[in-house]
Amino acid sequence: VSAALGNTVSSGESGNLPAVTFTKPTNIPYLNLFCDPKAFKCNDPATLAYISGYRLIQVSYLLQEYGATFDGPVWTLLAGDLKAAVGFDYTVYDYFDEERSNYATVDTSIDSDQITPFKQQVPAAFVQFNIPIFGDNFSFPLLRRLNIELSGRYDHYYTFGITTNPKAAFDWTPFDGVTVSGAWGTEGPHDGNQ
Repeated sequence: VSAALGNTVSSGESGNLPAVTFTKPTNIPYLNLFCDPKAFKCNDPATLAYISGYRLIQVSYLLQEYGATFDGPVWTLLAGDLKAAVGFDYTVYDYFDEERSNYATVDTSIDSDQITPFKQQVPAAFVQFNIPIFGDNFSFPLLRRLNIELSGRYDHYYTFGITTNPKAAFDWTPFDGVTVSGAWGTEGPHDGNQ
């Protein structure tokens, strides 16, 4: 607005950006502040465009997930049923960010456009076994219950690569009221979509 009134404007230095000095181009009419815009056409459209700025931000995020899991007992052992689960899933992350503005320049006719698209598809599969070693039907002193869990997961990230992550865990109950648990495993990559 100051430049449209005929003044010379300096932005001053800002961080790593040098100072910018600019004046109204000669082909832009001066801004008229002493006019009732409700009663008259006070300013040229080129002048209004010169002092106008805008910013448009459009963000969309779509997450689609499909999957199936099958689980249940598969074999009867002395201590109880061995249970298994197997599953498959397919996840699609679709992200789009568009930012358009003319704030980044002293010339409001210049438009800066920043587009950030991101799409990732992640097919995955997992398997898990819960194995009772000792239990109510089969126990010894200091071995009231012992359950072992073995599992693994496979993920194929089209942007990161393939990960295979095993896990092993146990729950040991030497006598009622005391349980000791432990686990070991690995994890896949983590990004902002997980």
